[in-house]
Amino acid sequence: MIKNNIEKAYYTNNKLYSVHTSIRSVRNKCSYNCTNAGDKQ
Repeated sequence: MIKNNIEKAYYTNNKLYSVHTSIRSVRNKCSYNCTNAGDKQ
């Protein structure tokens, strides 16, 4: 059961990390296009 919880937490972290990286790549594209419009806050 403990092993199951660890696997579940690991899976959740992977999902959060992939969402975070996709958001960051979108922001990087925007900063290329918008010349760092909202990035310097």
